[in-house]
Amino acid sequence: MTVKIQIRNLRPEDYEDIIRIWTECGLHVKPKGRDSKAHILAEMEKNPDYLIGACVDDKLIGLVVGSYDGRRGCVNRLAVIRDYRKHGVAQELIRVCEERLKASGALVIYALIEVENIPSQTLFKKMKYRHHDGLMFFSKRESDEV
Repeated sequence: MTVKIQIRNLRPEDYEDIIRIWTECGLHVKPKGRDSKAHILAEMEKNPDYLIGACVDDKLIGLVVGSYDGRRGCVNRLAVIRDYRKHGVAQELIRVCEERLKASGALVIYALIEVENIPSQTLFKKMKYRHHDGLMFFSKRESDEV
């Protein structure tokens, strides 16, 4: 199957599909916190070029969220629905996200991947990301919902 995808910025009307795709793909969704409609729409307003969707015939089939802190860029929340995996959709989403982060000034781009997510680890290694054994991830959260 040849897949012709269109890449576009995510829009407010995509919200339900975003949550559906993340859920179907096994990402942890926090609908009362960081993944609430209000929070996602605020992100779209603030950084529209970093919320990127892949569509086939106007149907959202995958997405990625980028972020930039002024020094480093992050590729985050990458998800592609099962029927469209292994067709280069995730690679294209990462490529576009990287391009936009570099245009903002990011010299280092990283991805946070859960230890059990072997397919994502394999994909990012394929795309020349390096695993750093000497790093640990710590976070401080206002609640379990964020």
